Amino acid sequence: MRSRYTAYVQGKVDYVIATTAARGRLAIDRDELLAYCQHLRGVSLAVVETLAGGPADASGVVGFVATLRVQGRKQVQRERSRFAREGGRWVYVDGDVLA
Repeated sequence: MRSRYTAYVQGKVDYVIATTAARGRLAIDRDELLAYCQHLRGVSLAVVETLAGGPADASGVVGFVATLRVQGRKQVQRERSRFAREGGRWVYVDGDVLA
């Protein structure tokens, strides 16, 4: 989770794509993602929940609060993200944005 947040704020879109589950990767428009990241500034990331995701687990959940500046405007994103192992690596599967 932390590495994906960092990749977003540093504009490392290839890493974001590579750490997305195979079934979701095809839906990502690289140029659109890059344009989004160019206007993004990271403020903070707080992991507020973890379920499973240990060395012996095939999946896990991370709840987080990300504070960002997007085109100069402050945004707070609260999400509960699901991750799974693919080829031995953790990848983002999907998430629920929380109010």
